[in-house]
Amino acid sequence: GSTVETAVLMEAFGGALVAEPYLATCVLGAGVIRLAGRAALQRELLPRVAAGELMLAFAFAEPGGRYDLAHVATRARRNGKGFTLDGHKSVVFHAATADRIIVSARTAGGVRDHNGVTLFLVDADADGLTRRAYQTVDGLRAAEVTLDRVSVSSDAVVGEVGGAYPVIAWTVDLGIAAVAAEAAGIMAALNRQTLDYLK
Repeated sequence: GSTVETAVLMEAFGGALVAEPYLATCVLGAGVIRLAGRAALQRELLPRVAAGELMLAFAFAEPGGRYDLAHVATRARRNGKGFTLDGHKSVVFHAATADRIIVSARTAGGVRDHNGVTLFLVDADADGLTRRAYQTVDGLRAAEVTLDRVSVSSDAVVGEVGGAYPVIAWTVDLGIAAVAAEAAGIMAALNRQTLDYLK
């Protein structure tokens, strides 16, 4: 759906305090695939997401990033026909239960350069990938994701090599709008409950 449909759903989820990984899988994960994934990847993944058969996570934040989306220290080095990924991703929503994780990694440039960032679709049980799960302050689930010489094929690249920053920025903006709609739903429910109590 569009941003409007996403907002309608998130507002309803907020009103009921739904804790399912809709934001992680359908808004962030599927948002990246919808925006940047090649047609074959969209046909493969999006129907499975819609059917509830595939869970995704989007690993874009890193320790020390200070909310700078261009801060990507995780590295992806070419290795024959594929890439080898090394790095650490922080606060990856619902990563512990995801089947696949979309990881941002630097293929060129410095740590805070806007150019040179690439997205990779990585199997959650790939050799060298570890997840440390924890509860967030609002009762949801997140994880620290560590990549230690994780090998992926060139088919794992989502979008353009080195050109992922606009995709990351757009997807995070969509996520912020979705969370704002969820907050509106929460506030409306609280307002109704408060009025009922006062009456």
